[in-house]
Amino acid sequence: MIGTPCLYRTRVLQDINFDPFFTAASDDTDLCYRLTKAGYRLGVGSAVVRQQHRSTSGEVVRKFLWYGKGDAQFVWRHPERFPSIVKHQLYRYATQRTLISLARRRPAYASFFLLAGTLRFAGMVWHLSRMALSGTADRRISRT
Repeated sequence: MIGTPCLYRTRVLQDINFDPFFTAASDDTDLCYRLTKAGYRLGVGSAVVRQQHRSTSGEVVRKFLWYGKGDAQFVWRHPERFPSIVKHQLYRYATQRTLISLARRRPAYASFFLLAGTLRFAGMVWHLSRMALSGTADRRISRT
């Protein structure tokens, strides 16, 4: 999936726009998923984007729990994507990247990836549970 930062043609966003259902991360994942399902092609450029990262442990924890909330909203809208989201959280983050970091003798990176994947999964499970129990979320796909 291509996320942010991205550039889109105006006419494309007039046809398929961001879904207001999303209040956390994954709004860009949803948009790109719906664009590809509608037949649009996505590309990758060569631009370099600088990003300011979270500086405290608490900010990192909140960030990955927030990503988990976005993942919950994404799989609520697109339940067929649940297996790939879980694979991303628990295999790519928490397992594969952790093992690569250990193999490269970077234990600090290993703990980061293990924590990030686990927090993201926990955030998703927490928010999916809340959405299911509250009965307030619906699965209707927005027109935009």
